[in-house]
Amino acid sequence: MKNTRTEAEINNDIKAVSEKMAAYANMQNEGSLDGYNPHIAELEALTDELHTARNGKWTREYIECERAWAKAQGFNDAAAANTACLARGYSLADLNAAIRTL
Repeated sequence: MKNTRTEAEINNDIKAVSEKMAAYANMQNEGSLDGYNPHIAELEALTDELHTARNGKWTREYIECERAWAKAQGFNDAAAANTACLARGYSLADLNAAIRTL
């Protein structure tokens, strides 16, 4: 079984690495984020992992189910639809973009 991490876990790691980068920049680069930072590769790997975690769930079946769910709700305005989508873990814009890929 593949052990996958949630977006929240990845985001927590990104925050921790960002703090390490800032601390290193303050100490070695006098506060500048320009220049060498040994934590950049780690941040890039976490960003790639987050991208995969977010986009991996957008399968055809998932998109069709979410579209059916959204239609069944009968939203009267985009703000209410977006709020409901955010509660499900994505924005209305994300859902619309995914639907356009079908």
